[in-house]
Amino acid sequence: MDDFDPAELERIRRFGRADWRRFVRPGWERFVRPAGREAQRKEFAKWERAFETPMARRLRKEQEEREQIERERLEAEHRAEIDREALAIKAELASLRVELVWAELRWKAECAERKRRADLRWERFMAAFLRGDFRHKAGFDPSQLRVPAGNSVQSGRWTADPQFTRLAASGKLPPTLGHNSGNFDIPPDRPEDPRERTGAIRAAARFLAKIPGPIGRAAALVAILEGASWLREHQAEIETQLDPPKTLQELQDAVHVDRPGTQIHHIVEQGPAEREGFARSKIDAPDNLVRISKQKHQEISEWFSTKNVRYGLGTPRDWLRGKSWEDRRAVGIEKLIDVGVLKP
Repeated sequence: MDDFDPAELERIRRFGRADWRRFVRPGWERFVRPAGREAQRKEFAKWERAFETPMARRLRKEQEEREQIERERLEAEHRAEIDREALAIKAELASLRVELVWAELRWKAECAERKRRADLRWERFMAAFLRGDFRHKAGFDPSQLRVPAGNSVQSGRWTADPQFTRLAASGKLPPTLGHNSGNFDIPPDRPEDPRERTGAIRAAARFLAKIPGPIGRAAALVAILEGASWLREHQAEIETQLDPPKTLQELQDAVHVDRPGTQIHHIVEQGPAEREGFARSKIDAPDNLVRISKQKHQEISEWFSTKNVRYGLGTPRDWLRGKSWEDRRAVGIEKLIDVGVLKP
């Protein structure tokens, strides 16, 4: 390409001579400082261009055209190579996505298989427990009575105390530590009132929570289910209430894993938030959804609609009316911690 200024070339042709090289000293580079040699070479190239012959000009242009074509060819090859690499990367990403999906499916299948095996082991354990196999293996008298659940550390121990003999003979279930106020006995028959059923389910969970160790807790649960068989259909709700507090990330990740006895809970209540004009996409966003125990979920909902001294003798739901999303979320997080679902 011609990088010289045409006006400068015209000035050289007008005031210079075509035989200008006769006046250049042989070996001139030895007499010029290194810093000025490059500038001098550019000056000589400018004079050569100014007095270039037509033949030399034609050959130079042909050479420049060939160089331009070669550059374009190399650029096209470079772009094609980039496109091939991009396609290869996309294909690799697609392959990784497929592998990830298959890994996720295998993981879910493995989890389901583990759960099935755990359920089977649990059924075998309970069947053996109810048959009395453990008592025979431990050397106990099968006819000897045990302390009913609900009697602190004595629960489940073998005893000949007449008091526990009478309780066992009467078939009355042990009292729990109360439902709202006062002691609350788990009824042996299914209550017609939904509130009584909910109270019994929560009372059973509160009672089991005070029994240390999974074996003692399992034995107490068997005793409860023997005395109130209607609770069997709510066993998952009872067990999920005993889950330890988890991190917010764990509760959010559990949303996509269906589990009996649990429900999806909105940290910011969805109904009031939607009536206040918040977008549905924000209400159903992943950071607003957690999976918790069904009974804990209902307990939180009841709390939002119950008058509270802390909120000016009104309900928390009324107090939050007109508040920002951050205020609503802060109250929801605080309640999750208060009911023992979320780690502080």
